[in-house]
This record gives sequence, C-alpha cells and structure tokens, in this order.
Amino acid sequence: LGRNYIYVYSNSSMTIQATLNSFQSNDVEFKWTINKNGVIDYSIIDLSTTDETKFIVGAYKLLPGNQYDFNVAVKSSMSSTYSVASISAYVMYGDVIPVLAGGSN
Repeated sequence: LGRNYIYVYSNSSMTIQATLNSFQSNDVEFKWTINKNGVIDYSIIDLSTTDETKFIVGAYKLLPGNQYDFNVAVKSSMSSTYSVASISAYVMYGDVIPVLAGGSN
C-alpha cells in the first residue's frame, strides 16, 4: 500500500479528520505530527482547535512547492492498542492575480 496524497493551493484551508472504527471515542488519545519535506514542523499547528480528532490548516499556512505529511497516532487509554494513519499534501503554486484599488486617470 502506498501513501495517500492530496494536492492543494496555499490559499486553501483544509480539515483532516481522524475517524474511529475500532476504538471507543471516550478512551483514546490523539497525537498529531506534521513533517514539512521530511522535517517536523510545528509552525502550522492550530492551538485553538479543541476537537482532537481534527487537524485544521488555515489558508496561507502551507508554503507552495513543499510536501507536508500529516500523521496521527491514536492510542487507547484502556489498553495498549494503537493505530496510525497519514496523508501527504503537496502544495502547488497558484496563479498570481494583481488587484488594483484606488487611483485615478
């Protein structure tokens, strides 16, 4: 099996959701890690998120031309059972569109 990839633009926001199939939702711990081009990157972590099952990335948090790997480890606090999942996002360059405001003839 290979890694899951998505392609995004830096002006896109996204939510990554961890779903629970074999765990009770009240006895699990989530640990998210993010790698940018293979190096751990904590700069995009949204500390305001209270739902541990979700990882929210705001628009313009990801830099074009880079690959980000989002990894989540889910561990049961009642047993030693755990599961891991990951997805990679490649951030594409978008068109630059200038916006002019004000001025006169």
